[in-house]
Parts: sequence; C-alpha cells; structure tokens
Amino acid sequence: MPKARKERTTQDEILVHRALNRQKRGATRLVEKYRGLVVSVLNRYVKDREQAQDLAQETFLQAFRNLASLKDLQQFRSWLMKIAQRAFLASTSSDRWSARSPSPIGPP
Repeated sequence: MPKARKERTTQDEILVHRALNRQKRGATRLVEKYRGLVVSVLNRYVKDREQAQDLAQETFLQAFRNLASLKDLQQFRSWLMKIAQRAFLASTSSDRWSARSPSPIGPP
C-alpha cells in the first residue's frame, strides 16, 4: 500500500502566511526575494529602469492589498508576475489616455 504523499510547504507559502498575518518580516522577505525579477521583467517592457522600479513598487502594493485572494500559495511567483504585467498594461493605457486628452484651455 503506497504511503500518502505529504505536501511540502514552500518558503513562499510560509512567507505569504506571515504577510497575511501582518508580520512585516514575511512581506519584506517576499519583496527582497522577487524585487529583482519584477524590475527586470518590467524593464524589458518599458526600457526605462526608473519607470520599471515605479511599476514594481505598484506591483508589490497591489499584491499585498490582494494577498488574501491568492488561492494557491505555491503560485505566489506567477500570481505576482501577472500583477506586474497588469501594472505595465495599466501604465500604457493611462499614457495613451493622457496623450489623447486635450490640453486645458487657459485664459487668453
């Protein structure tokens, strides 16, 4: 009779649990672990390191605001990358909107 496979708890799961329990160290460790990856991926999209860093910050803010909605804690990395992609897409749509917006008309 085969033994039941014991599910392995990943480091990300532990850190996510800590972050969900408002333990600052969990959130800090997740940012430290993934900041480089997120900035690197975003930099490929925007070709501007400063803008990539701003978008990475927005990515982590959105992630921690919505952390409770993450159903599979082992999928934190891919979930975070989807948030980064959405942050980039949101920035491009807002850039296009502001480029199309008429400039304010001031007094003559």
